[in-house]
Amino acid sequence: MENKFISIIIPLYNGIEYFEESVNSILSQTYKNWELLIGINGKFNDEKFKNEVKNKIDDLIKKYPDNNFELNIINFNFKGKSITLNNLVNHAKYDYIALLDIDDKWVNNKLELQIKYLKDYDVIGTSCEYFGDINNYTPTLPYGDISNFDIFKYNPIINSSVIIKKELAKWCEDDNIIEDYDLWFKLYFESKKIYNINKVLCYHRISKNSAFNPTNSNNLGILKNKWLNIKYLNN
Repeated sequence: MENKFISIIIPLYNGIEYFEESVNSILSQTYKNWELLIGINGKFNDEKFKNEVKNKIDDLIKKYPDNNFELNIINFNFKGKSITLNNLVNHAKYDYIALLDIDDKWVNNKLELQIKYLKDYDVIGTSCEYFGDINNYTPTLPYGDISNFDIFKYNPIINSSVIIKKELAKWCEDDNIIEDYDLWFKLYFESKKIYNINKVLCYHRISKNSAFNPTNSNNLGILKNKWLNIKYLNN
């Protein structure tokens, strides 16, 4: 196994009730060459919330006394997921970025199984299973080398499953844009190499109260029109 180091980033605004479950799935990874950066945003003066995060981290670390974890909690004085992700990448020490949304979780050998693909691919995703308000459902995804997938069909990559090269991890900071799907469009248009492992290695929580639900939003149309216009301009 190649000795690759990964910076895992978690943006944190809402979802503190899922914190232990999500972070525990990182701390229990079989692959240990990583750092974890948690970016708290939108809680500028909320010292109670910040202390709660720190206490939860301390309690989780006690479960793993034989491991030395690199953990960094960063407090940002702004609100917004994309800008938080971009700033976390700026703080990252390593050349590869893994993203985990605070309400999602990983299978404990996820990173270990993805590492072998880093030599040949720019982005490595995996299959996932939904849980929460929808259980035992695996979304339709393309698998294997998906570098030539028709990106306009649907979002082919699960956000919380991804490992991506650090230099490519730059999210659009427009609130009208679905930030992860927009990034995949950009990377497809730049002919980057992308691979999806046909194995459930992460779990994506589906909630009726999710901040973004594409079925009741025009954000998807805005995104596709943006990239259709770019496609036509480049042809």
